[in-house]
Amino acid sequence: MIYFVSDLDNTIIYSKNNENSECVEFKNDKEITYMTKKAIKLMNKILNDKNIVFIPCTLRSLEQVDRISFLDVNKLPFLICDNGFSIYYNGILDKSWKDKMKKIISFEDNKKLYLKLDEFIQKNKIPIYKLYSSDDAYYTVIFHNADDLNKYYESIIPIVDQSKYRFFIHKRKLYIIPSMLNKKLALEYIIKKNKLKNIITSGDGFVDEDFVKLGSKKIVPLHSTFNTENMIVTKNIGILAGEEILENIYK
Repeated sequence: MIYFVSDLDNTIIYSKNNENSECVEFKNDKEITYMTKKAIKLMNKILNDKNIVFIPCTLRSLEQVDRISFLDVNKLPFLICDNGFSIYYNGILDKSWKDKMKKIISFEDNKKLYLKLDEFIQKNKIPIYKLYSSDDAYYTVIFHNADDLNKYYESIIPIVDQSKYRFFIHKRKLYIIPSMLNKKLALEYIIKKNKLKNIITSGDGFVDEDFVKLGSKKIVPLHSTFNTENMIVTKNIGILAGEEILENIYK
């Protein structure tokens, strides 16, 4: 049995498309993410192969994962969401893991940070769409567009204790994540609890680097933002890199 553990956004699915791609995610009838037609076929083969188990490992919430057309959260044997804060088995939350994470993360610090962010944004009239809380595990400052993010995010960062939090930018969103909230911890827990072996990992951003290193085989896109030493790196970037990753997996 092979366990394919992968990030989703900018690894398997992409916000930018090409002439050979199809939309795989809609939100309020708006097209959100894409894959090449070949990648979709490969992904479906992987999902239907009895010798491969696909484990999404993502910053997304359960609801956001369920928007993706080729995924059914109730049929995924394992699913890591909220950057490792939540683990699901066939759509059922692992409460013991969540209780463990609640002991690791300082919710008191997080709630103080939320109030501090909200006050700062309002006081300085920073134009945002929303300040989003994911169970007080981490926060997302959602701007109206990427231009606003690039203009204002640097003014927000200094008010956050950078010894306790990390930052991640994706399109028009600024994620503020506690340092202790790590996908690696969730994957280690699943591996140990279920005695998993033959693990292939894939990811592209700094929130993926630690869990990707756990793989016995590591496949990352050329546009990856972390050190890819001892990893298989795609020849392509963007949506074609996603296709190439899936080709490697199915081979």
